[in-house]
Amino acid sequence: MEDVLNDWKRFSLLEEETNRVTLDDDNPNALEVFLAAKFLTRRALNIEAIGRTLKPLWKIQNGFEIRDVGNHIILFVFDNDSDAERILATEPWTYDKHLILLSCYDGSGPIWSIRFHSVKFWVQLHGLPINRLNEKTAYEIGRSLGEVSSAAQVGELFGGDFLRIRVGVNVTRPLNRGRKVFLGKDGEVWVTFRYEKMPNFCYWCGMVSHEAKECSVWLSSKGSLSLNQQEYGAWLRADPFSVGKKSFMFVSGTRGDFGGIDGMARSS
Repeated sequence: MEDVLNDWKRFSLLEEETNRVTLDDDNPNALEVFLAAKFLTRRALNIEAIGRTLKPLWKIQNGFEIRDVGNHIILFVFDNDSDAERILATEPWTYDKHLILLSCYDGSGPIWSIRFHSVKFWVQLHGLPINRLNEKTAYEIGRSLGEVSSAAQVGELFGGDFLRIRVGVNVTRPLNRGRKVFLGKDGEVWVTFRYEKMPNFCYWCGMVSHEAKECSVWLSSKGSLSLNQQEYGAWLRADPFSVGKKSFMFVSGTRGDFGGIDGMARSS
């Protein structure tokens, strides 16, 4: 239907259909801010249930509007940019243990033209030698996975014996499990990816769009596959990292520091 409507130029129009309707610039919806959302759950959506779920999580002071536009797409309407930006900055969000794919939407085009393809995750990078745990390494490996978001502070990138990087992950492809990383004269290592706040995904094919029981790989096998043949698993999930619990800091040197006991001794 959408293709037909979009291809109206090939029709022989009726006389009445050639009449043009002109809308003026006085648009009462011009100040609204939109976020379009694709819900990956297979269940029917209930906007009241969605509102009850997201209200305590999003904590929007002035509230927000929810519009169900079909095909598991929901339009969230806010009265300011800051609320929408904050929600995008704290992805991923889930509903019914499945991902919500969010996209900025200016309201000027048809809703079905939006392409939902990526979600920002904090991805943990495990398996690197200690002497390679630095900001440069985090960003280089992160860029091989997707569009990297700059960290607000360097400490966000360090998790003790692993690195973290915030990346826009392409969810139309199977989840990446890791990377081969060449270390020059030190050889090569396998770096395992673990995703913070990762909801349900398929352990057979690595897609976030469905669960294992709905996967074509499993269904076509007619039950002949065993669980030890799954190439993905819960090990791809990581517990959210608490930035407040520091695992990284710099202690300044004593040069120029004349306080404390030594300073008192020199001044006596």
